[in-house]
Amino acid sequence: MNQKLLKPFVILICLCVAIPPFSLASAESRNEELNEDEEIAIDDELSEDEEIELDEGLYDGEEVVLDEFIDPIVLYYEDFESEEELDAKVTELLNDESVSGVQVISKAEDSMIGPRAVRLPGKWYTHGAGRIKYYKLSDSYGPIINSVAGDPGVTMKLSYNKKHSATYSGDFGLNSTIVSLTVGFNVTSSYSVSYSGSYKVPTNANNRTVKRATVSSKLIYQRRSYTVVSPKYPKGKTGTAKKPIGVYYQKKLTYK
Repeated sequence: MNQKLLKPFVILICLCVAIPPFSLASAESRNEELNEDEEIAIDDELSEDEEIELDEGLYDGEEVVLDEFIDPIVLYYEDFESEEELDAKVTELLNDESVSGVQVISKAEDSMIGPRAVRLPGKWYTHGAGRIKYYKLSDSYGPIINSVAGDPGVTMKLSYNKKHSATYSGDFGLNSTIVSLTVGFNVTSSYSVSYSGSYKVPTNANNRTVKRATVSSKLIYQRRSYTVVSPKYPKGKTGTAKKPIGVYYQKKLTYK
């Protein structure tokens, strides 16, 4: 599928809707190029007396690890030949009361990181007087980015288009280019998230009379933990980087 059409959408709960065109193009200027040919040295272990200081301050709202939600259905944008095909699948799931949740995620890699620049998790890579390694973390939901509500019989239009930044805890004595190269995405870029679609509020659901429905959407973040040992942090410091990769929709019904 053409990358410029990437638009992940995600839907959740009894019925969820999303047809998010999710673009992975960077929206911020990049002052530093990631050099995939950069020569690196690899170390395997910290010395026994090295301790790692953790940095917990990163996220701009409460985040929930994805597996805390029960049996969500996962759709990958690249698995569909067209937006119309994905739309049809989303619509099919929308009206299925047995569906507890749906995620639509993009699997596209960051174009800034070439295949020759891929770093292995858990390995130390030396850059000047510092070194860095990373580990993959579970994806997570971010805070609610949009919400719509309606009464039975009303067709709710879902429309959203905004840039969301990748974020990270800090350079810790290295620089953002090295952190980006290590975790596999540009930590100083923003990514466009947009979606469209509609949801008609049912009169009855789950053998009950519906009073009102609310559809809330949350970003899905890819997360990486990274540790830096540098002259600034000789005992090591650990932070987290995250990049938006999809959208999750959760529908809440209230009953009479």
